[in-house]
Amino acid sequence: GASVPFAFLVSSPCDLSPFCAERALVPNPWELQQHPPAGSECSARSCMDPGTIPTPEVVKFEPSVGSVGGGAQVTVQVRAFACLSIDSITIRVGSASSFQLASPKRFFTQQASPLTAVSTLTLTTPPSPSGPGETPITVTCQFGDAQSTFTLSHIYYYPPTGPPQLS
Repeated sequence: GASVPFAFLVSSPCDLSPFCAERALVPNPWELQQHPPAGSECSARSCMDPGTIPTPEVVKFEPSVGSVGGGAQVTVQVRAFACLSIDSITIRVGSASSFQLASPKRFFTQQASPLTAVSTLTLTTPPSPSGPGETPITVTCQFGDAQSTFTLSHIYYYPPTGPPQLS
């Protein structure tokens, strides 16, 4: 049989972490998702200043109260929450010394950059880590080498017990 010689070039993909770090920047996960590097050439467009990540702004949050037993389905709308995936979200209910972790149930961002869009997050509250009263819910997303965080205030209460009382 006949053979046909040909040449091919193997190039390693751009390693963005050191490339961006040389510029005091970090890789921009949103840019990488939209325009993955095609070859070994790195582009500064794929880097970002972590200081430019905006502070998330809670637009809507309901319900803000729930039973100490947990189970409240909370829906949050937040603008400029730098997050690309539900898997990157950590939810801590309570203070640093006494908290429970909650799992996000749904996460959706409009088809725009998460740095400007409104995202919707749904979670189920765990049982209160500290009884009734005001309790912080801290939501953090790992955005590449940076983080985006916001905090809500949820009020836990004891549900009524026994038969209804008429007065």
